Amino acid sequence: ELELVARFWLPEERLDELEAQLHVPLRQWAKEGWLTLTEGDAIDYTAIEKQIIADCRRLDVQRVSYDRMFAGQMVQRLESKTRGVDVVPVAQTYLGMSPGSKELERLLREGQVRHGGNPILRWNALCCEVYTDGNDNIRPVKPDRNKSSSRIDGIAASVMALDGYV
Repeated sequence: ELELVARFWLPEERLDELEAQLHVPLRQWAKEGWLTLTEGDAIDYTAIEKQIIADCRRLDVQRVSYDRMFAGQMVQRLESKTRGVDVVPVAQTYLGMSPGSKELERLLREGQVRHGGNPILRWNALCCEVYTDGNDNIRPVKPDRNKSSSRIDGIAASVMALDGYV
């Protein structure tokens, strides 16, 4: 059985705007501890980096997987501060996302994933679609942001984490 520890952050100054846009109880989730609010109106990568480092020290983290698009300098700092932990990019393509996607599907089918009832992860799962490339490769796909306010960030992050697990 796999325990999935999902963490979510949101800039506090955007809370009301995003709660109205996304139609989900972000403020409630923050009060309940599912969502960490950070200062300002932009993503606080320093807060995320600190949590990753703390988790690496507290848990038996073997690998940190990341999306190159948003990693920036954080990757270099993580590599220097988490000795012994592989910090590895995962391509956001069918080939890159398929191994983790298939493992997540297998674990879910077998009832082998525990996530503590995380409501954000549950919301992300309800929004997620799985596409195939016709060559037995699959990946989660986010809804078109112009047509939908849904998000799948927690599922995509879980798939990337499972890539390292596989």
